[in-house]
Amino acid sequence: MERSNRALDEFAYVASHDLKEPLRGITINANFLLREKPSAAVKKRGQRIVELGVRMENLISDLLRFSRLGRDKHREAIVDTEMVVEKSRKLFEEFTDETSAQLTIDAKLPDVKADPARVLTVYQNLIANALKYNKSGPKVIQVGFTDCARIGDKEIADAFYVRDNGIGIDAKFHDKVFEIFTRLNSSSDFGPGTGAGLAFVKRIVDEWGGDFGVTSSPGKGSTFFFSMPLSKRTKRSAVPAPELSERSAHE
Repeated sequence: MERSNRALDEFAYVASHDLKEPLRGITINANFLLREKPSAAVKKRGQRIVELGVRMENLISDLLRFSRLGRDKHREAIVDTEMVVEKSRKLFEEFTDETSAQLTIDAKLPDVKADPARVLTVYQNLIANALKYNKSGPKVIQVGFTDCARIGDKEIADAFYVRDNGIGIDAKFHDKVFEIFTRLNSSSDFGPGTGAGLAFVKRIVDEWGGDFGVTSSPGKGSTFFFSMPLSKRTKRSAVPAPELSERSAHE
């Protein structure tokens, strides 16, 4: 198994490198052409080539990262979940300040036993998603924990959550959004991206043996629930996760 995994990693790395090399060449040559003062039509085509080249390179990078998620060695430690959320807040600080976005921790988050880097990846991707697909003013993001989250007929025990007042997701796409390279909205409306973020999150949570799900509807925001291995099980009262206020949810 170890030999097989090493061979797969080597193949993925070589394939990634070999695919990126011609893409970089295409992008460089397109940029050279754009410096030659081309006509408006040629300039438009050249810029499009550069955009597609960059997008393809990002897709290859994300595919390589995704393929390694289940095989990379990772360390387990007691992770202060609230500290991880604060690190994520700092990462997006400029954007949240500029847009007056509000990120709050609703309740005490328990510590978990997991790879700190992967816990950070989960929160960064979910918070980035909540900020990006959100046209409300102000954007409101709530991070919290509940003993039990109900998603349709399914229940997730000891569930962490990230809730937003963004554009929401139609119920028919609730499963599809976790597939790699899936985007439900155009880059012209919400900026560039590969659509890999939620697939990364789900893959990491699956590795923990946890559960993951979303409650959402168009125009009413989304709540992503996920479970992580708690470092110490404590008795908690079953308090449902709080909802966004009506004002926040529809602004």
